[in-house]
Amino acid sequence: MPLLLILFVTGACLPLGWPAPWAGLSTSAAFFGTVCLTLVPVLAAAAAARSTIATLARHPELRSAEARRFARVRRLILALNLSGFTASVFVLGWAWVVWHTATWDGTLAPFAELLVPAPFLVTMAANWFVYYPADRAIHTAVSNRPFPGPFAHWFAQVRRFALFVLFPAGLFTAQQTVTRYVPAAWLESPGFYAAVLGVVVLVFAWMPVAMTWMLGMRPFPAGPRRDRFEVLAKRLDVRFRGLLIWPTHGTLATAVMIGVVPWWRYCAFSDRLLDELTDDELDAVFGHEVGHVKHAHVPFYLLFFLLSSAVISTGVAALLQAFQVRDALPAGFLSELLIAAPLGILGAYLFVVFGWLSRRCERQADLFGARAVSCGRSDCAFHQATDFPARGLAPMCPTGIRVFVNALQQVAHVNGLDPTGSDHTSFLHAAWAWVRAWQHGPIPARIAFLRSLLVDPNRERVAQRRIALGRWGLVAGLVLATLLIGSTIGWTDVWKAL
Repeated sequence: MPLLLILFVTGACLPLGWPAPWAGLSTSAAFFGTVCLTLVPVLAAAAAARSTIATLARHPELRSAEARRFARVRRLILALNLSGFTASVFVLGWAWVVWHTATWDGTLAPFAELLVPAPFLVTMAANWFVYYPADRAIHTAVSNRPFPGPFAHWFAQVRRFALFVLFPAGLFTAQQTVTRYVPAAWLESPGFYAAVLGVVVLVFAWMPVAMTWMLGMRPFPAGPRRDRFEVLAKRLDVRFRGLLIWPTHGTLATAVMIGVVPWWRYCAFSDRLLDELTDDELDAVFGHEVGHVKHAHVPFYLLFFLLSSAVISTGVAALLQAFQVRDALPAGFLSELLIAAPLGILGAYLFVVFGWLSRRCERQADLFGARAVSCGRSDCAFHQATDFPARGLAPMCPTGIRVFVNALQQVAHVNGLDPTGSDHTSFLHAAWAWVRAWQHGPIPARIAFLRSLLVDPNRERVAQRRIALGRWGLVAGLVLATLLIGSTIGWTDVWKAL
């Protein structure tokens, strides 16, 4: 969902010839109409929250079923928010109003593009506050852990959204602002785009520090568990700046390795994960995160995104020009909408291709995580601290596989997911479960693969070979496509796309 929201918010910031208000509506009418449309999802959210609170008050034993129903209703309300915003843009002319009023010296003001998706964003922020009583009721129905206050809970939601959605959209808006205000000659210089690319690389290198601050992470306290992680990190030969706890007030069970370079890299565990998993299961999760580092997944993703954006942006533009698609369309918004064609195609491409790539990398990290808690003996039944090698990884063993499978099952259970894939009542439910897991893969499928290694350990070697061929074959194809496009249409356009 964050990827779709990033593309949606970024698309709303595109410099299109947005349609004027329908039927000659005034700017004030368009503004007040947009305000009214933003209130509809908020009222629907309030009704949904009241219904959930009332149901749990009468039947607290239905907490799991009600939590799933409430989650479905929230997705419907999100769709209602999207629909209302679309109507405000194409019927009430909200985007046209922004582009014609939020100006500075006759030019759109810096970062004013973000005012276009503002109604959608404001509604989301309001709904997080409206949902709070229902979220608290669902939490307290099964947990004695204190639930955060309304403002702390709301602020945590805002910080996550700002980091994972608004920050990428903000980078795009910054690029649009720079393009409007720099001298025109700079826009034709490859050196200018190389400098911009360098700034972006520096921003992403510094991002781990910003993420830890924005998400309110705190240092991992001294104690046996921290010592255990540090010993495992030394054995796996991975360096990072520090171990962190991600305070989610018990709402999220996850771990993440943040950063590319060791001196700006952190490993963070959410509070709920630390509460729910055993030490062995936490070791397996830590090994999974280290696997992402050892296989250089994050740098690989950055390379993939850069090459893909260059190929798609320049390739689609070249095709549209070669077939004179824009000339064949009547002048107006439909013709202007072609500017968004690369973004739409990139979104579909990322969902399919990056989804496939990410799932392969997750499997690679799963294999590393299972080996991180393996002793190498094919007949082991349990582990002691002395069973593991002093340095590096041992071959996979049955206990290591079972520990990692248990960790996956527990993470799925705590996060309200189905670890077995057995509760899908229809094909649509199964398809939706797959879509939700498009980036990491459904947990039941990941568990089934790991369990198959108990029968045929050679499948690990085959899987590693296929993953490596898929990763580098994809990059080789993108590099060849970039070289072909650059030699055909010129490298300046490729620099711009990057």
